Amino acid sequence: LWSEVRTSYKSLINWGLRELDIDVYTKDNINLEIIESFRKIHFEEAGEETRSRESWLLQLEAVRKNEAFIVTAMSSGELVSAGYFIINKVHCFYGSSASKYKKFKKPLFHSLMWKAILHCKKREIIFFETGQQYSNQQIIEQKIDSKNINIAKFKSGFGGRIFDRGYLNMCNN
Repeated sequence: LWSEVRTSYKSLINWGLRELDIDVYTKDNINLEIIESFRKIHFEEAGEETRSRESWLLQLEAVRKNEAFIVTAMSSGELVSAGYFIINKVHCFYGSSASKYKKFKKPLFHSLMWKAILHCKKREIIFFETGQQYSNQQIIEQKIDSKNINIAKFKSGFGGRIFDRGYLNMCNN
């Protein structure tokens, strides 16, 4: 896995592993305080409430049902980054995150993404999906904005393979 990570990410991941207190929250240790802290940092960084409190409580419920997990990073007792990952027995999907980039001027989430990947490996989850990747043609034709291009570029730095999802149709004999 490590050999697939973008070279420039490795020092950023190592910095985070060394300097941040990173925790993985599952059904065994999640609580409302974690969700509320994640919600607060998301609000602070977005500058507005982008989702309802009920949606955050649904995320808490998903973690309690073992359908998701959360990774957090603390620095000097302060939450500085958090990410939400949806899972089943074989698949993980990176859902959302928030980080205090403005305050720290450091790429805080790299090490959390790495911890999430390792958590999935430990759980024998086969697929770790980071989200949409764009071809140059898609960027032009669909007028993808620079924010989404940068997010996709970040996600692609963790290695793996891109494959066509395609569509499955039910065949009745």
